Amino acid sequence: NGQRYASIVTPKVATIAKNIFNCQTLEGAQLENQPTGDDSCYGDHWDERLYYPEAMSGVISPHTNVLSPLTLALMEDSGWYKANYTMASSSPWGMNASCDFVTEPCLVESANGATSVPDYGRGYFCQRPSARGCSPTHTHKASCSMADHSMSFPPTNIPARFQYFSDPNIGGSQQNDFCPVYGSNYDQKSAEELACDGGDPPFVNIYSEEYGENSICVESSSGEGKCHIHACIKDDMVVKIQYLGEWLTCNYDFEELTIRLTTGLTSRLTCPRLTAVCPDMICPFNCAGRGVCNYEHVQNGTKKAPRCECFDSSDTSEACSSSLIPDGKWLQDDSGLMDNIRSSFLDPLVAVFVSDPNDWETASYAWCAGLLVIFLAMICCICSSCWPGKKKPQYERQSRY
Repeated sequence: NGQRYASIVTPKVATIAKNIFNCQTLEGAQLENQPTGDDSCYGDHWDERLYYPEAMSGVISPHTNVLSPLTLALMEDSGWYKANYTMASSSPWGMNASCDFVTEPCLVESANGATSVPDYGRGYFCQRPSARGCSPTHTHKASCSMADHSMSFPPTNIPARFQYFSDPNIGGSQQNDFCPVYGSNYDQKSAEELACDGGDPPFVNIYSEEYGENSICVESSSGEGKCHIHACIKDDMVVKIQYLGEWLTCNYDFEELTIRLTTGLTSRLTCPRLTAVCPDMICPFNCAGRGVCNYEHVQNGTKKAPRCECFDSSDTSEACSSSLIPDGKWLQDDSGLMDNIRSSFLDPLVAVFVSDPNDWETASYAWCAGLLVIFLAMICCICSSCWPGKKKPQYERQSRY
């Protein structure tokens, strides 16, 4: 895009940067090319656009800040430290998103002239100020961070190379190269209130949301992220989402799963990127800068989880590192996942209107009986209001003489 930048090209940093994006032609990890403060200098953080949730990127995220292997690799490459990669967490931002994620614009013009998110940017960037989705790590519900920069103080002129909309003043944050991302809170709620690992479901829980340690934010056809329990399965390289006790399988990124709401209507959940919610299953520590992450790992003709191919042929460790690999939030297989399908309170009522009586449960018959009683009571009320009453006797006037 014509913007100049500097990169860290030391061996381990460059290798990890290549492994993150699955782009082996990268020269290194780019540094920030925008000012991050009044007294800051260019290049004093990792580039915000490419390493958004990194703890060492230019802006602190309200949702997730990751101490990644990239930062530890920089310290190792300095020659002053030996990193314990067990303390790092792989950043899901841009993972396996290809070289296009790094070199191409975050937003493009579609065939009809509208601004759209390209495939390599889907799940990361957004193009509508009212859009609501999920944070990069899917731990929080979030809204699209966009602003009119002509209204800021002092006003900021967006360079032509970063103008993605018909209004040249609209865009994301400057440090993010004006790319809008799902990084804001909404409805005057705090980040804690929008977190899926805590809090309580809404009082009217139409989407049967569940909050807890294993819950993630999942985009829905309602136009807002919803919180549901998930499980990462390494053998099959899939993520499963639990809805009303049933485990639904995401066979590929952005697959749409049909669900039944408590109102009886149907809706859809959009599967997240596997790399976004299960990054620990993919080349631990980004191979610690000591090997290449093979995203196309095939064993006996079957595609398996990406694995590290260490530069040292004698190194057979899973992460090309002596650091202890944490268990991670994933399961080897789904043998321990059991469906515990449960119906919502209104499901038996919906069945009264849409199902054959032979398929009704006891609760449906109870609802039917209750509705019949209410119907008869209403008929009685209507009839009683129309029933002719007794006429009051009319007394003849007595004349006075």
